[in-house]
Amino acid sequence: MDIWRCPKGHLKMSNSTFGNKNMTWEEALNYCRDTYTDLASLTSYQENALAVRKSTAAEVSHVWIGLHFVVRYWIWVDGHALEYQAWSEDENPKCPARNLRCGALETDTNTWTHRDCGEKLNFLLFCTAL
Repeated sequence: MDIWRCPKGHLKMSNSTFGNKNMTWEEALNYCRDTYTDLASLTSYQENALAVRKSTAAEVSHVWIGLHFVVRYWIWVDGHALEYQAWSEDENPKCPARNLRCGALETDTNTWTHRDCGEKLNFLLFCTAL
């Protein structure tokens, strides 16, 4: 299924939809937005579990999600509040280093981690158009 047939509200893995695409967080965000989608916002346990299933099936250990640190807060790129959280027990960085301000899903632990924004990873798309 290509991105243009991606049903609204569904998650798609970058590598299963487009072939193996590893991008920086910002490149992934721009790529998603250029194709009428956005990086995935995981705002519930159910969405996080779906993202883990999609990521695990693609056999990757980390994927970019739409989470990033701005000023003093972690926020989702689509504007959703960060109410549900899935940080690992030793994370939830209150003031991460300048280069560690992008969120990724760690598929081995089903948790979020902060990563170097310049690292090239696969990413999760959230479809916003038919």
